[in-house]
Parts: sequence; structure tokens; C-alpha cells
Amino acid sequence: MPFFDTPPETEAIGTKLLQWTLERFRADGLEADSVALTLLPFSGPLRPDIAAERPVGFAYRGEVPFYPCSVVKAFYLAAAQARLEAGALTDHAELDRAMRDMIRWSSNTATNYVIDLVTGTTGDTLLDEPQMREWVEHRQWVNRYFRGLGWPEAEAINVCQKLMDDDRYGREKSFVRMGGNNHNRLTANAAARR
Repeated sequence: MPFFDTPPETEAIGTKLLQWTLERFRADGLEADSVALTLLPFSGPLRPDIAAERPVGFAYRGEVPFYPCSVVKAFYLAAAQARLEAGALTDHAELDRAMRDMIRWSSNTATNYVIDLVTGTTGDTLLDEPQMREWVEHRQWVNRYFRGLGWPEAEAINVCQKLMDDDRYGREKSFVRMGGNNHNRLTANAAARR
């Protein structure tokens, strides 16, 4: 069950948007089974006094995992903020610059710097098996953080991989191949969760 309710009027808006999208991009090869959509209509300012109420929303294949490309950067931003608030990460000028560039310019290099700081890892050379297990445990912190929020939507995600402009090498290559495919993945519902 999603974290939102879908009244008939929201269902109608979501269905109309989905149909328009499929028709508009059909000539470019968009198929109904290759799109996911989660819509949370926003009707006014967020009010802390009603934060416990369920939002209104619409989803089409909202629970289907997909490769998120740069959408995952919003998750790294949230993870970095959580580490800062917990005192597990110290704010400094380079972190501020990297977080800004990660979002403003969609910089993969900045994102990877943030991942290193948030998880206490670096990538590169191959590691022996015990070192690799320890390294993976550290890198998986970000997945454990989101699952620890208690959101069912976080169970299907993987947000522990660095973003690469071309190919992976060393431990990053080994890590992304663990279990056959350990690439980042999100669902539209997880990306929409606030």
C-alpha cells in the first residue's frame, strides 16, 4: 500500500497525465511498461500541524525499481544532511561546495565526494576479501539509513553506488557486480516520498 491516498479526482489527473505522456512520447519509443509515475499534487504550504495526515497521490508502476541516473543525488543529499545532524560528519567548505554542485550542476564528481564522506569509503584499487566485506558494510550505510526510516518504499531501493561517467574499476566494479547487478535503483514512490 502506498504512503498516500488516491481519491477519484487525483486518479483522474494522474491517468490523464500518464495518457498524455504515453501519447506524446510514443513516437520516441516510450512504452507503457517502461515508465513509472508517482504524482503528489501540491495544494498549499506544508503545515507542521497536519504532517501526520496521509497525502493525496497517484502512482502508475510506482513500486517498480528502475535505474535512477541522477535522481539518486537527492537521496545522497538527504543522507549527508542526516550525517551532519547526527554529528557523524563535520560541515566544511568542500562538503558545502560538493553538495551544491551535486544538485546545481548534477556533478558526478561532487556526488562521489559526498558518498565518500557520508559512508567513510573511497573507491579504486581491489581489496582482499575481508577488507572488501568491511568496505561494503560501510558503503551500505546509506541503504540502512533509508530503510531505518520505516518507509516500505525504501525496501526496494539501492542507493550505495557511485555515479560514473564511463566505466568502473577496481572495487567499484566488483561492488556493482555483486549479486549479478548491484546498480543503484529507485522506485517512483520512493523518489516521491517526503
